[in-house]
Amino acid sequence: MSARAALALTIANVAAGVFNYLYQVHAATVLDTTSFGLLSAWLAQTTLVGTVATVIQYISLDMPIREAPLGSLVRTAGIVSLGVVVSLVILENRYTPLLFGIASVFGSVLLYAIIGQLQARLRLGDAAITIIIVATLRFALPFAWPRSSRALSFYMAQAVCSYAAIVVAAIVFSVKPEASAKNAGFKPTYSKVSTSHVGSLLIRLARPILLAFATVVFPLIDILAVSSTHDAATTGAFSRIALAARMVFFGGAALLQVLLPHELHAARTRAPLPGFVVRMQRLLAPTLVIVALLFALTLDHAILRPQGQERIWLFGSCLRAAFLIALLSDIQTLAVRSQLRTALACVAGVLATSTAAAAAAYVGGGTKTVIYYVFGALIGDTLNLAFVRLQLMRSKTHSCNLRP
Repeated sequence: MSARAALALTIANVAAGVFNYLYQVHAATVLDTTSFGLLSAWLAQTTLVGTVATVIQYISLDMPIREAPLGSLVRTAGIVSLGVVVSLVILENRYTPLLFGIASVFGSVLLYAIIGQLQARLRLGDAAITIIIVATLRFALPFAWPRSSRALSFYMAQAVCSYAAIVVAAIVFSVKPEASAKNAGFKPTYSKVSTSHVGSLLIRLARPILLAFATVVFPLIDILAVSSTHDAATTGAFSRIALAARMVFFGGAALLQVLLPHELHAARTRAPLPGFVVRMQRLLAPTLVIVALLFALTLDHAILRPQGQERIWLFGSCLRAAFLIALLSDIQTLAVRSQLRTALACVAGVLATSTAAAAAAYVGGGTKTVIYYVFGALIGDTLNLAFVRLQLMRSKTHSCNLRP
């Protein structure tokens, strides 16, 4: 698969983030404070429960199935999705936020299982189109309702977008049922699971679950730490600043989503990584640090204009987001190499150092507890990065020594 398809997936992920942000801006503009608060709480709860979709995506990416069964499953999912869309439209006034939430989570699980299979086949262009369809529909659908009765439309858009994308995917699989894993160099190996293979299956499941857990938890660590040790006012002020850091994190995570299919494909086929993937791996961490600082500088002077300690929060949290992506990249590499214990130790190290930084800042930080926490966490991330890079160097040296 060419670098152009990888670039297309990166652009799709970034565009999806922009559309999702505009979706929330639109809601904040047309809804009253109470309605927007209810929608925000619903979105947070749906997103939290919907993290299972991220786990499913990583499992699907790591455990591809044969082309013919996949086509049948996608077409069946498309028929089911079409029925769900029709029922949502016909019975929209009878749906409650709970039912919309259940529909949204179920649709996300189905959709990201399909996206994982597309990534596993290195069909990154198709995955990019699917992601763009979801984000565009989520943003655009509320405009189909009159402004005076648009509150329900935001729930509807969140629930419908995944199913609509699945219907499109089902049509694509029907038109191109064998679309072309062969052209992508996709050569998976399949085996039936028996009781003797249960241990191997558990190991294979551990890798995607670990990566999904790290991807979901890392951007939430700072908010959880600050909310656990500070009052609501401080937490709210930090959350406003931390939105910038989350944008940095999710931008980096989008790039890792591009790298992972190639890394897994190379591990399965024992083929070398494409040159552009190797270059992205090398340049990811230093580039993100520079981008994070420039992004924080732009927000500081042009948009947020924070005062006092909030300025330090902004730069510190954005820099930490870049460090966390560097760690997540190394964890991903370790997981692909099946060095799961080291990868797990790195994830545990991030959680442990963040907890220790929060506790130390709370005990001795005084009025600057958030500042001390952020920089304490950065020190912990530096130590974790040094540890994991040392393990990667030892692993590379060991593999070189084993070659004849």
